[in-house]
Amino acid sequence: MFARSAPRREAHSMKWARYEGRDILPMWVADMDISSPVEITDALQRRVSMGHFGYAKPWDGVLEAICDWVAYRHQWTIQPEWIVWLPGVIQGFHAAQKMWGRPDRATVVQSPNYPPLRRVTEKYQHAVVHVGSALSGNRWRTDQEQLHHILQQEKPSLLHLCNPSNPEGDIWTAKEMLRLADICAAQGIPVCSDEIHADLVLDPMPHSPVGAQPGLNEQSITLMAASKTFNVAGLACAFAIVPNTQIRKTLHQVLAYETGEVNELGLVATEAAFRHGRAWHGALLAHLKDQRDQLAQHLEGTSIRYHPAPATHLAWLDCRQWAVDPAEHFEAHGLGLSDGKDFGSPGFMRLNFACGTDLFQEALQRLTQAIAQAPLT
Repeated sequence: MFARSAPRREAHSMKWARYEGRDILPMWVADMDISSPVEITDALQRRVSMGHFGYAKPWDGVLEAICDWVAYRHQWTIQPEWIVWLPGVIQGFHAAQKMWGRPDRATVVQSPNYPPLRRVTEKYQHAVVHVGSALSGNRWRTDQEQLHHILQQEKPSLLHLCNPSNPEGDIWTAKEMLRLADICAAQGIPVCSDEIHADLVLDPMPHSPVGAQPGLNEQSITLMAASKTFNVAGLACAFAIVPNTQIRKTLHQVLAYETGEVNELGLVATEAAFRHGRAWHGALLAHLKDQRDQLAQHLEGTSIRYHPAPATHLAWLDCRQWAVDPAEHFEAHGLGLSDGKDFGSPGFMRLNFACGTDLFQEALQRLTQAIAQAPLT
C-alpha cells in the first residue's frame, strides 16, 4: 500500500518547492509523501462534482465522526457542542495565548519545540519560560521535575503542551498527566495542548488527552485534527475540544473575525477520515513503525545518536559529534531536513520519514554517504 511515494513534485508542494531544481530529497516539513486514503478522495470528488462552493457550516455527521473517533482512539467521551472549529491548530494556541497570556506572568512552553509553538509568546510580548527535555529510558522526554518546579514556583499564566511532542515524538503517560492535572488545578493554571499527532502513536501505548483529565477538563483546550494522520493539512481544518462552557464562549469571541472559516472540503475530508479511515490508519501506523525501526537500525553505531520515539513520523537526530553544520552537510549529500536551531536545539536535525518505501530507501543511502563524510569534533 505504501511502496511508492505520492508524486508531489507537480502538485505545488511547499515541501518539494524548497529544493526545486536540486537533487535534494525534502524530508523536513511535517506532512507525508503518502497518498490519502481513497475514502477521502472519493468523498472530496463527490463534493466537488456538485459544482458550487459557497459558504458552508459544519453538519451533524462530521461532529458525530469526531466524537466517535475520539472515543475509539482515546477512550474519551466528548460532546458535539464541545468542538470549536479552526483552520489549524496554530490559530488555536494563539487564541489561548490571547485568552490567558499575561505580560506580568510567564507562559510555559516545552523546548525543543516546533517553531510556531516555540515562538507563540513573541507576538504578544509575553514572558516565556522554557522547560527542557532529558534522556530517560533511552528516549527524549520532557523534564517532569523541572516542569513541576516551574509550575509551582513561577505561578505561570498558561502552560502550552505539545503531546505527542514535536520534534522528539514523546508521549505523556497517564500517571504523568494525572500529576500535571493535580498541580495545574491547585495553582489555577490553564493548559492548551497541541495534540495534532495524537493518532500517530506507533507503539502500544495509550495517548492521554489533556481535556480528559479530571482537574484539567474545566481549564483546558485540546487541539486536534485529521490533517497529520491522513495527510490533508492543505485543506485547512482543525478543531479544539473545550468542555468548559465559559472557556468555549471566550474562545469563540477571540477567534471571531480573525481566523476565517474552516474550509468545507476540510470538513468533508475530516468526516471521511474519521468515519471510514480506520483500516488505512492501522496500515499506516505499521508502515511508519517499520520505517522508524529501520532508521534506528541504520543509525546504530554511527556518529548520529538517535533514540526512537513512540509517536509521530519525525526522527530527532543528534548530530553534535559533527564538526560541520549538519543542515548544510545533509543538503550537500542530497537530504533536506529541518534544522534543530529552529526548535531551540542547535546540532540536532529533524527527519520526516513519512513517505513511501521507495523514497525512504533512497534517503537511507544518502544518509549513509552523509555520515561517512562528516568530520567529527
